[in-house]
Amino acid sequence: MWRPAYVLTNRNKIALLQRPHSISLKSQLSLWISNKLWPVPLYQLAICFAVGFFLQSSDVSFFNGVKSRMVTLNERISLHRDSWSTQALISAELSLVFLMIVVYLRRAFLRTVLSYTRWLYFFDGSEDKSLWTSIWRFSMKVGMGANPTTFSHEAILPSLPLPNVSMTVKRLLGSLAPYLGVDSSRYKTLRDQLNEYSRKQAAGSQRRLLAKTWTSGNYSTFWWETSTFLTNPKSLILNTNYCAVELRETPPSTTQAARGAVLLYLLANLRSLVFGGCIQPQLFKDTVPLSMTQWKRAFSTTRMQLSCVMAHSTSSVS
Repeated sequence: MWRPAYVLTNRNKIALLQRPHSISLKSQLSLWISNKLWPVPLYQLAICFAVGFFLQSSDVSFFNGVKSRMVTLNERISLHRDSWSTQALISAELSLVFLMIVVYLRRAFLRTVLSYTRWLYFFDGSEDKSLWTSIWRFSMKVGMGANPTTFSHEAILPSLPLPNVSMTVKRLLGSLAPYLGVDSSRYKTLRDQLNEYSRKQAAGSQRRLLAKTWTSGNYSTFWWETSTFLTNPKSLILNTNYCAVELRETPPSTTQAARGAVLLYLLANLRSLVFGGCIQPQLFKDTVPLSMTQWKRAFSTTRMQLSCVMAHSTSSVS
């Protein structure tokens, strides 16, 4: 992917004084285009437009039918002009169709590759020398696009896996066994109730969860926020004293007003960098992308317990 009009900022350097970053309409448009087309590089974008131009000028029976339908559709929405503009419009439409196909295929490929989780068992510094892990590393290097923005990886992260009912019941009983005791009456009662639930009601709940996975990448977030996180009217953190600890033994200034002004400047600039997509995305082992969605909630977001919603303000309001 091409490098946008802004420069990505390393997370380790966000505490340094930088020039103010403003979110202009041009940068927002560039960010939107970059996120929509990532991870397609520039040369593949040029290939898609070249293929669209070639198919428009070629005489292939299958694509002739497609082009005739496009001409009819353009006439219905008043986009039909002279012969040259019609050909240019059809060429652009074919190019966009092929571009969307390429973007979808590359994202689906990366989503499938990231579903491989064997690398989790080698986080201690050792390396898995198996064939599948070598293929996985090669696929990650080939498939990942260049210059991702802060939230580009959200489109390729795999969905949260949905275990079957028997696996869920087995894991729940296994986690409660040390607390309740395998021979206790409470554990036996819970085991009988779960077995009865899995026979009578679990199928309907599993179907609803499966439908939720089709519309949301993480099916548990909605219920966690609405049923647990937002239903507690009490404060999340009690008796908290917010402070900033510097790494320097001698602070650059002993004036508290100056130090507070620097902190406010850094936080306000960090907010602009986050919403402008200028923070480098986090990678586990410099390979596996992590979700950056919660960075959006670091600023301009508050918890409204009575309404059970997360209120997120726009740039103009906040």
